[in-house]
Amino acid sequence: MKIVFYALFVILNCFLIFKLTKIVTPKTAAISYGSAMLIVPLLAFIAAGIVRGIHYIPSPFFLDIFKALLLSFFILILLNLMVLAAGAIVSKLNRFQETHNAVNLERNPVSFARNNVQTIELAYKTIFFALSLLMLYGVWFGEKK
Repeated sequence: MKIVFYALFVILNCFLIFKLTKIVTPKTAAISYGSAMLIVPLLAFIAAGIVRGIHYIPSPFFLDIFKALLLSFFILILLNLMVLAAGAIVSKLNRFQETHNAVNLERNPVSFARNNVQTIELAYKTIFFALSLLMLYGVWFGEKK
């Protein structure tokens, strides 16, 4: 079961990192992630209240899955916020160089960065995706203490 959840979160994260900003604007995505950071813990507290209200004593396996789900959602949210922030930083640096450093636009490393924006974007998205694989692996298969 943990393998299935791990695979689902990896697929979801791949979609969020590489495809979401092509579907919605970064501002809309950031607002969605921010609201999700508030909604996910609220839903967790409601679920915990329902479990306690019906006097159900959950098994340790259920608790491990529940905690891993919460941590996985927070990893997705925070990591994708970082991807949006990195994209904003790259675009603002590029715009700054165009407006305030027009004399040196053809010199390296400014010209390299301006000519390879898509490659830089793919590079940091790939790095964040690789880091998310490690974090999700640690959440789902790491040793519980």
